[in-house]
Amino acid sequence: MPLTVKGTHQASLLGKRLAFDRVRFDHVYTSTAVRAITTAEIALRTAGPAVASSTVQVEHDEALLEQNQGDWEGKERKDVYTPQVYKEMHEQVTHTDTRVTQLITRDMRAALPRTR
Repeated sequence: MPLTVKGTHQASLLGKRLAFDRVRFDHVYTSTAVRAITTAEIALRTAGPAVASSTVQVEHDEALLEQNQGDWEGKERKDVYTPQVYKEMHEQVTHTDTRVTQLITRDMRAALPRTR
């Protein structure tokens, strides 16, 4: 699903905020979702070379895809997110954190020189 006009604007604001905060990226990870890739591209382009040089690596990985929302797809947040749902989502975050940590650890290990 592509970014909406609002999403495009938010990605641009993210880039401005990253530049303002002087955040510096050596490597960027996104899911393979078109909107995630587009958000990263817009934010990095807006932020400029002080945040990420033109040679910064941007990696797209399916492990970062969020879960399918099933019957909730396309519905407004206020109509589906109850206190119980928020509790379950919090539990799911732990699982997602583990996947992201594994991805970063894998890439860090691959970048380190091998020792015997």
